[in-house]
This record gives sequence, C-alpha cells and structure tokens, in this order.
Amino acid sequence: MRYLSQREKELIVKLKNIDRKDIPTLLDPYLDRMRIVPNKGEGKVELQFQTHKKEPSEIELGEIEEKINTISKIIVTLINLLALLEREGYIQFFEEANIIPNGIGFGRIVKDEPYLSFEFPDKGVAKLFREYAFKQIIFTEEMIWFIQNSFITRDEKRHRQSMKLAWISIWISIIIGVASIVIGIISNYKTQTVILSKDQFDKIENRSEKIFAVSETITKQISAIEKKLDQVEKKIVTKQPQIVKNQKK
Repeated sequence: MRYLSQREKELIVKLKNIDRKDIPTLLDPYLDRMRIVPNKGEGKVELQFQTHKKEPSEIELGEIEEKINTISKIIVTLINLLALLEREGYIQFFEEANIIPNGIGFGRIVKDEPYLSFEFPDKGVAKLFREYAFKQIIFTEEMIWFIQNSFITRDEKRHRQSMKLAWISIWISIIIGVASIVIGIISNYKTQTVILSKDQFDKIENRSEKIFAVSETITKQISAIEKKLDQVEKKIVTKQPQIVKNQKK
C-alpha cells in the first residue's frame, strides 16, 4: 500500500475514535451551518451553505467559498482514502437494513433559513460518496494492526528488518575478512624466524595498526547504522497523530 499523508492518518485516527463509524459522524465537526445531500436519483452530491439573507453579502460569499474549498478537499481525501483501504482489505462496508430516502442529507443547517446550494464538481468522487455515505465502516484485523504499528504495513516492516539484517551481515563479513588477514600475518611471523631491519619492522607495525583501525572503524559504522535505523523508526512513530482511546461515559 502507498504511503499515507498526514491528513489521511488524522482521518483514520478520528474514524477509530468515534463510536459510529460512518461518513456523517466523521464529517460532522466540519459541517457548521452547512449540509451535504447525496442525491442518488439525480446522481449528484449537493453542498448546501446557510446564509443570513437571501442575497448574501460579498463577505459572506467569500466565507462560503472558503468553506467550499475546505470541505471539498476533506471529501476528496476521505473518499479516496476509504476506496484505498477497502481495496487493500483494511476496511469493509456494511449497509443497514433500513433504506435512506433519496434527498436526505446530513449536517447542521437551520430549517426554513436561506441557503446556497452547490453541486460537488468531481463526478468520480461524488459517485463513491453516494455509495459510501450512509454505510457503516468496519475495521479488519489488518487495519487494527496497521494503526497499532504507527501506520507501517506488514510488508514495509519486513522490508526494514531485512535491510537491517542485510547491512549487519555485510559488515560482519568485512570484519571477518579483515580479521582473517590480520591473523594470517601474525601466524606467519610466529612460525618463521625472520630477521627484519628497523624500517621493515616499522612498516609492518604501521600496516597492522591500520588494519586494526579499519576493523574498529567498521565496528563503529555498524553501531552507527543501527542507531540511525532506530532513529528513523522513532521519527516515523513520533510523527504519527496521537491515538486517543475511547472513554465510556
């Protein structure tokens, strides 16, 4: 599955923390003085915005335009996210037995007060919105695991562990190779009586010191790589939105 944006992760956390998992409940905090009407008969989704007068002022029109942009971005993100999660097997949809009458919407709009109505422009998103609008969203075990592991998929976690083990294996092989060379040189000089000049002895001593220095450097690099991998994983975890457990009243 692709990486999720911060907004998508926040929407998942909000969805997790609400008792009734559906689109109307999730979007309710954003629907002050507005309503969304999924009209299956006409094949469209209406965005209705309450106004103070039948002919709103320029200031009010500007505020409504800002609301349209905000709620449209949230709807597009949410619907595409739900479609992705359903496709990947992270959620399922359940439609209750009672049938929602056509033209019924949700939101917090005052009855008998004037409002402006706009059709949601993206036909593809509108179609999915009408399909998902009043269905219950059920989390699968995979989704629960995904949230508990800070939005890291099982495949991604296995990949990270494999990469870490691969790097450790590479560095261990290098250390063993260097150590074998050093042991071979030492054994050679122990089993043979060789008369060396001071210059030759100094050269051998310098080379030995360099080999041991390389071995020590490699060991430090292994430790540094492990620390960096741990730091990256911690940063990913700390950037996730905080998951708040539901509290029963």
